[in-house]
Amino acid sequence: MTVKLLENNYKEDLVYLFQFPGTPYAPSVSPYCIKRRNTFSEHGQNNKVPFIELNGEQYCDSQIIIKRLIQIFKLKAYLDEQGEGIGRMLDNHTSSLLMIAKKAEVKNILTTISADKVPSVFLPLVTSLGGWYRAKQMGKRAAASIGSFTESEYNELLSSHSITFINDLTQLQNILGSKSFLLGDEPTVADCTALGHFGSACAFDKTRFYLHDLLDSTEFAPLKQYVERVKIRIFGNEFCDSK
Repeated sequence: MTVKLLENNYKEDLVYLFQFPGTPYAPSVSPYCIKRRNTFSEHGQNNKVPFIELNGEQYCDSQIIIKRLIQIFKLKAYLDEQGEGIGRMLDNHTSSLLMIAKKAEVKNILTTISADKVPSVFLPLVTSLGGWYRAKQMGKRAAASIGSFTESEYNELLSSHSITFINDLTQLQNILGSKSFLLGDEPTVADCTALGHFGSACAFDKTRFYLHDLLDSTEFAPLKQYVERVKIRIFGNEFCDSK
Protein backbone atom coordinates (compact mmCIF):
# COMPACT_ATOMS: atom_id res chain seq x y z
CA MET A 1 0.00 0.00 0.00
CA THR A 2 1.43 3.36 -1.05
CA VAL A 3 1.09 6.03 1.59
CA LYS A 4 0.93 9.70 0.68
CA LEU A 5 3.31 11.63 2.91
CA LEU A 6 2.10 14.86 4.49
CA GLU A 7 5.66 16.22 4.69
CA ASN A 8 7.36 15.73 1.31
CA ASN A 9 10.29 18.08 1.90
CA TYR A 10 11.46 16.25 4.99
CA LYS A 11 14.86 16.54 6.64
CA GLU A 12 16.89 13.41 7.21
CA ASP A 13 16.43 11.84 10.68
CA LEU A 14 13.91 14.52 11.69
CA VAL A 15 10.70 13.07 13.19
CA TYR A 16 7.43 14.71 12.10
CA LEU A 17 4.63 14.06 14.59
CA PHE A 18 0.92 14.26 13.76
CA GLN A 19 -1.35 14.13 16.81
CA PHE A 20 -4.51 15.41 18.47
CA PRO A 21 -4.35 19.11 19.40
CA GLY A 22 -3.14 20.22 22.81
CA THR A 23 -4.68 22.37 25.52
CA PRO A 24 -3.34 24.98 27.96
CA TYR A 25 -2.79 22.06 30.37
CA ALA A 26 -1.27 19.32 28.20
CA PRO A 27 0.43 18.90 24.79
CA SER A 28 -2.33 16.54 23.59
CA VAL A 29 -5.70 15.16 24.69
CA SER A 30 -4.51 11.63 23.86
CA PRO A 31 -2.38 9.69 26.39
CA TYR A 32 -0.76 7.77 23.55
CA CYS A 33 0.27 10.96 21.75
CA ILE A 34 1.87 12.24 24.96
CA LYS A 35 3.46 8.86 25.62
CA ARG A 36 5.05 8.79 22.19
CA ARG A 37 6.14 12.41 22.37
CA ASN A 38 7.66 11.76 25.80
CA THR A 39 9.69 8.83 24.52
CA PHE A 40 11.73 10.95 22.11
CA SER A 41 11.36 14.45 23.38
CA GLU A 42 13.09 16.14 20.96
CA HIS A 43 -4.52 10.37 9.26
CA GLY A 44 -1.97 7.61 9.15
CA GLN A 45 -2.14 4.30 7.28
CA ASN A 46 -4.79 3.06 9.71
CA ASN A 47 -6.54 6.46 10.04
CA LYS A 48 -5.42 6.82 13.65
CA VAL A 49 -3.25 9.24 15.55
CA PRO A 50 -0.59 9.56 16.69
CA PHE A 51 1.52 8.79 13.66
CA ILE A 52 4.92 9.97 12.54
CA GLU A 53 6.82 10.43 9.31
CA LEU A 54 10.54 9.72 9.34
CA ASN A 55 12.89 9.61 6.37
CA GLY A 56 10.05 9.15 3.87
CA GLU A 57 8.28 6.42 5.85
CA GLN A 58 5.08 6.66 7.90
CA TYR A 59 4.55 4.76 11.17
CA CYS A 60 1.26 4.42 13.07
CA ASP A 61 0.27 3.22 16.58
CA SER A 62 2.20 4.41 19.62
CA GLN A 63 3.76 1.00 20.34
CA ILE A 64 5.04 0.58 16.77
CA ILE A 65 6.30 4.17 16.70
CA ILE A 66 8.22 3.74 19.94
CA LYS A 67 9.68 0.42 18.76
CA ARG A 68 10.88 1.98 15.48
CA LEU A 69 12.39 5.00 17.21
CA ILE A 70 14.23 2.78 19.68
CA GLN A 71 15.65 0.75 16.78
CA ILE A 72 16.56 3.69 14.54
CA PHE A 73 17.99 6.04 17.18
CA LYS A 74 19.18 3.32 19.58
CA LEU A 75 17.15 4.74 22.47
CA LYS A 76 16.87 3.20 25.92
CA ALA A 77 13.75 1.01 26.15
CA TYR A 78 12.41 -0.90 29.14
CA LEU A 79 15.32 -1.98 31.27
CA ASP A 80 13.68 -5.25 32.29
CA GLU A 81 10.41 -7.18 32.48
CA GLN A 82 9.27 -5.08 35.47
CA GLY A 83 9.32 -1.91 33.40
CA GLU A 84 7.44 -3.57 30.59
CA GLY A 85 4.87 -4.91 33.08
CA ILE A 86 4.30 -1.42 34.50
CA GLY A 87 3.73 -0.07 31.02
CA ARG A 88 1.24 -2.81 30.16
CA MET A 89 -0.73 -2.23 33.38
CA LEU A 90 -0.99 1.48 32.62
CA ASP A 91 -1.82 0.98 28.93
CA ASN A 92 -4.51 -1.62 29.57
CA HIS A 93 -6.12 -1.56 33.00
CA THR A 94 -5.44 1.95 34.33
CA SER A 95 -6.07 3.64 30.98
CA SER A 96 -9.42 1.83 30.61
CA LEU A 97 -10.65 3.14 33.96
CA LEU A 98 -9.54 6.65 33.00
CA MET A 99 -11.24 6.32 29.63
CA ILE A 100 -14.57 5.42 31.25
CA ALA A 101 -14.28 8.48 33.49
CA LYS A 102 -13.42 10.80 30.61
CA LYS A 103 -16.32 9.40 28.59
CA ALA A 104 -18.74 11.35 30.77
CA GLU A 105 -16.79 14.55 30.01
CA VAL A 106 -16.30 14.01 26.30
CA LYS A 107 -18.62 16.88 25.25
CA ASN A 108 -16.70 19.34 27.43
CA ILE A 109 -13.44 18.02 25.98
CA LEU A 110 -14.64 18.46 22.40
CA THR A 111 -15.92 21.95 23.20
CA THR A 112 -12.50 22.95 24.51
CA ILE A 113 -10.48 21.65 21.57
CA SER A 114 -13.00 22.77 18.91
CA ALA A 115 -13.91 26.25 20.18
CA ASP A 116 -11.37 28.10 18.02
CA LYS A 117 -11.66 25.73 15.04
CA VAL A 118 -15.42 25.41 14.47
CA PRO A 119 -17.86 28.30 13.82
CA SER A 120 -19.89 28.94 16.98
CA VAL A 121 -23.16 28.25 15.20
CA PHE A 122 -22.04 24.68 14.43
CA LEU A 123 -20.25 24.01 17.73
CA PRO A 124 -23.28 22.51 19.60
CA LEU A 125 -23.91 20.09 16.72
CA VAL A 126 -20.26 19.09 16.46
CA THR A 127 -19.89 18.48 20.19
CA SER A 128 -23.21 16.61 20.41
CA LEU A 129 -22.67 14.23 17.50
CA GLY A 130 -18.92 14.02 17.98
CA GLY A 131 -19.35 13.46 21.71
CA TRP A 132 -21.86 10.67 21.16
CA TYR A 133 -19.61 8.89 18.66
CA ARG A 134 -16.42 9.35 20.68
CA ALA A 135 -18.07 8.19 23.93
CA LYS A 136 -19.31 5.08 22.15
CA GLN A 137 -15.83 4.28 20.85
CA MET A 138 -14.26 4.90 24.27
CA GLY A 139 -16.80 2.57 25.90
CA LYS A 140 -16.03 -0.21 23.41
CA ARG A 141 -12.31 0.14 23.91
CA ALA A 142 -12.59 0.09 27.70
CA ALA A 143 -14.93 -2.91 27.61
CA ALA A 144 -12.43 -4.83 25.48
CA SER A 145 -9.79 -4.36 28.20
CA ILE A 146 -11.66 -4.70 31.49
CA GLY A 147 -15.00 -6.21 30.43
CA SER A 148 -18.58 -5.00 30.04
CA PHE A 149 -20.44 -3.79 33.12
CA THR A 150 -23.76 -2.22 33.95
CA GLU A 151 -23.92 1.54 34.44
CA SER A 152 -24.06 1.14 38.23
CA GLU A 153 -21.04 -1.18 38.16
CA TYR A 154 -19.10 1.33 36.07
CA ASN A 155 -20.03 4.05 38.58
CA GLU A 156 -18.68 1.84 41.37
CA LEU A 157 -15.43 1.35 39.47
CA LEU A 158 -15.14 5.10 39.03
CA SER A 159 -15.89 6.02 42.63
CA SER A 160 -13.18 7.90 44.49
CA HIS A 161 -13.41 5.06 47.01
CA SER A 162 -13.00 2.39 44.32
CA ILE A 163 -10.55 -0.27 45.48
CA THR A 164 -9.96 -1.18 41.83
CA PHE A 165 -8.51 2.17 40.81
CA ILE A 166 -6.91 2.93 44.17
CA ASN A 167 -5.06 -0.38 43.86
CA ASP A 168 -3.52 0.73 40.54
CA LEU A 169 -2.30 3.99 42.07
CA THR A 170 -1.07 2.23 45.21
CA GLN A 171 0.91 -0.32 43.19
CA LEU A 172 2.47 2.44 41.12
CA GLN A 173 3.37 4.46 44.22
CA ASN A 174 4.84 1.36 45.90
CA ILE A 175 6.98 0.67 42.84
CA LEU A 176 8.16 4.28 42.90
CA GLY A 177 9.12 4.16 46.56
CA SER A 178 11.83 6.72 47.30
CA LYS A 179 13.22 6.68 43.75
CA SER A 180 13.06 9.72 41.50
CA PHE A 181 11.52 7.66 38.70
CA LEU A 182 9.81 4.29 38.51
CA LEU A 183 12.94 2.29 37.71
CA GLY A 184 15.66 4.47 39.19
CA ASP A 185 17.35 7.83 38.81
CA GLU A 186 16.61 8.25 35.10
CA PRO A 187 13.22 8.22 33.29
CA THR A 188 12.40 5.30 30.98
CA VAL A 189 9.48 4.37 28.72
CA ALA A 190 7.54 3.35 31.85
CA ASP A 191 7.63 6.96 33.08
CA CYS A 192 6.65 8.24 29.63
CA THR A 193 3.63 5.93 29.71
CA ALA A 194 2.62 7.08 33.19
CA LEU A 195 2.87 10.75 32.23
CA GLY A 196 0.91 10.07 29.05
CA HIS A 197 -2.10 8.74 30.92
CA PHE A 198 -2.04 11.06 33.93
CA GLY A 199 -1.07 14.11 31.88
CA SER A 200 -3.88 13.70 29.36
CA ALA A 201 -6.40 12.97 32.13
CA CYS A 202 -5.59 16.38 33.62
CA ALA A 203 -5.58 18.19 30.26
CA PHE A 204 -8.72 20.22 31.01
CA ASP A 205 -9.40 22.44 33.99
CA LYS A 206 -13.19 21.98 33.80
CA THR A 207 -13.27 18.19 33.71
CA ARG A 208 -12.34 17.13 37.21
CA PHE A 209 -13.14 13.57 38.25
CA TYR A 210 -12.00 10.97 40.77
CA LEU A 211 -8.34 10.92 39.58
CA HIS A 212 -7.93 14.58 40.53
CA ASP A 213 -9.38 13.98 44.00
CA LEU A 214 -7.07 11.03 44.61
CA LEU A 215 -3.94 12.84 43.40
CA ASP A 216 -4.86 15.84 45.55
CA SER A 217 -5.16 13.64 48.63
CA THR A 218 -2.42 13.26 51.22
CA GLU A 219 -2.27 9.52 50.53
CA PHE A 220 -1.12 9.98 46.95
CA ALA A 221 0.90 13.18 47.35
CA PRO A 222 4.15 11.34 46.42
CA LEU A 223 2.55 10.12 43.19
CA LYS A 224 1.39 13.62 42.25
CA GLN A 225 4.89 14.97 42.96
CA TYR A 226 6.30 12.18 40.77
CA VAL A 227 4.04 13.12 37.84
CA GLU A 228 5.16 16.75 38.10
CA ARG A 229 8.80 15.61 38.31
CA VAL A 230 8.52 13.53 35.12
CA LYS A 231 6.75 16.41 33.37
CA ILE A 232 9.51 18.89 34.22
CA ARG A 233 12.33 16.43 33.47
CA ILE A 234 11.04 15.57 30.00
CA PHE A 235 9.30 18.77 28.90
CA GLY A 236 10.76 21.50 31.08
CA ASN A 237 8.36 24.43 30.82
CA GLU A 238 6.93 23.31 27.48
CA PHE A 239 4.48 20.58 28.55
CA CYS A 240 1.37 22.64 27.78
CA ASP A 241 0.15 23.90 24.45
CA SER A 242 0.21 27.66 24.99
CA LYS A 243 -1.26 28.49 21.60
